[in-house]
Amino acid sequence: MTIDLRSDTVTKPTPAMRAAMAAAEVGDDERDGDPTMRRLEQRVAALLGKEAALFFPSGVMANQAAVWIHSPRGTEVLADIDAHIVHSEIAGLAVLNGAQVLPVRPTDLVMSADDLRATLRPVSRYFPAASLVCVENTHNGAGGVITSIADLQAIREVADERGLYKVLSIIAGDRPGLLSRIARCLVAYHVNLHTAKINTLGDRAEDIFLINGPALDDLKTVVKLESDLVRELQT
Repeated sequence: MTIDLRSDTVTKPTPAMRAAMAAAEVGDDERDGDPTMRRLEQRVAALLGKEAALFFPSGVMANQAAVWIHSPRGTEVLADIDAHIVHSEIAGLAVLNGAQVLPVRPTDLVMSADDLRATLRPVSRYFPAASLVCVENTHNGAGGVITSIADLQAIREVADERGLYKVLSIIAGDRPGLLSRIARCLVAYHVNLHTAKINTLGDRAEDIFLINGPALDDLKTVVKLESDLVRELQT
């Protein structure tokens, strides 16, 4: 199989993933919930250490739903100036959420805690209130640069100082397989994810087994690749 790493949009499903489509258990997402999709959501939540996950067919929908939940209308969302949510989502923050972006210009390749602190406006009745910090990891606009756990924790500390919500937009990576191409999940602590199933964005899914069956199979490969990488680094 040819491996093309130019973009996740050119990836192809593996034979095992095609078989998973055919063998996937099918249910009604509008009534009882599609069982294959529920298993995918539970698996992703467990992998990321969160209480729950909600499947979306695109990263843009997951990003916009996250902003919808956390940012009241008329507030400000801080994000790296080259982030996907700034340049590639057709002003969704303004159109769908009534929020505006305050771009953070990084001193290095990606936004740091110091960059975020320097960009935050002083609290004033004349300024829009900040509500949310969005971090993209890996960062597509910076050529796939990874923000380290330590840097993410430092950004979180700055956000906590101002009482802001934090959203991490995870780019699954440019690798063979369908998961990185289409399957996206919104994961959270202490958030009613039913709020995210908004009719404007689409509140039910049909034929979802075609996506979630192979996505579950692909997750096995992702976990195996991670384990292999850890072993390689330890030798």
